[in-house]
Amino acid sequence: WLWGPIGLILATPLTVCLVVLGKHIEGLRFLDTLLGDKPALTQAEVFYQRMLVGDSVETAAQIENFASKGGLLDYYDEVAIAGLRLAQHDLDRSMLDASRVRRVRASVQELFDGLDDELEPEAKSMAESEGEAGAPRSRTEIVAAIAAEDGSAPAATGEKGEAKKEESERGRGLVRLNREDLDESWRGETPVVVIGGRTALDEAAAIPLADALTRSGLNAINLPAETLRGAGMTRMPSDGVKMIILSFLDGSSETAMRFAARRLRVKAPRARIVLGVWDDPDETVDRERLKQTTQVDFVATSAREAHQYATLTAVTGIDLDDLDSALDKFEIAPTQSKPTAKAV
Repeated sequence: WLWGPIGLILATPLTVCLVVLGKHIEGLRFLDTLLGDKPALTQAEVFYQRMLVGDSVETAAQIENFASKGGLLDYYDEVAIAGLRLAQHDLDRSMLDASRVRRVRASVQELFDGLDDELEPEAKSMAESEGEAGAPRSRTEIVAAIAAEDGSAPAATGEKGEAKKEESERGRGLVRLNREDLDESWRGETPVVVIGGRTALDEAAAIPLADALTRSGLNAINLPAETLRGAGMTRMPSDGVKMIILSFLDGSSETAMRFAARRLRVKAPRARIVLGVWDDPDETVDRERLKQTTQVDFVATSAREAHQYATLTAVTGIDLDDLDSALDKFEIAPTQSKPTAKAV
């Protein structure tokens, strides 16, 4: 308006120059936020913000959007648990008081309690698939379907091989298991227990995983961190527990991990103990050392990995050392290498 026609011509290139400066100069970062086309907050930050104020409506719509594309586990890892890591970071810096931590935990519980039981309409149960195919699936095919949830292994071959290959390449939704698909020892009321490691934020991070396992047919229950202290062990089911998953957002608390695993060994000596370390994925986790130090049976660094390990163990009935054990047992070759002991 001040420069007339010349200003009209120069407005766009000047704006672009300001955005570029904002992207590459720390002190001018506000220009990129003000003038750029990217959202000011990432999805994980939005999740954290919504849980902090107790607003789950927008977050529920976000989850439904992910689920419609078969990415429910992706949402749990990349948004929900990532958002809770931000809360853990603020807690470590004393920027989050106890009342707000409890509010975040309560908001996450409320959110997942209110989700639709059928979030992934295209993720059919094994029984429905059997009816379409005309013959029941073998255990090998079920294992292949679970292994292909993250696209790291091919789906079982057959008449619909090409369709399954395409589905595997884009990532798959949760495989729904019926009672008959599970090993007999896994058909109890609560075969899986997920426990928060230390804080209410660890408990909040356990909620999405318990939700995913329940949707897959394993009837997982979620218990608070107080279960591991004092008389809290009375909360644990007395019979039928086949696997216990410990949830820790902070991977540096090895003493607490070791103490928790030791108490659980005494309470449930026959159960497999999985240590879930939902630490920053950019950090390197020495799985083998952590496994030996804490005396657990398996170390997982994502909800997807813990979910696959639990469902594969439930279907095969085998005490697996790693995810490849089930694939080797049923002669299913992964299409890409699994994480090594020192890689995430």
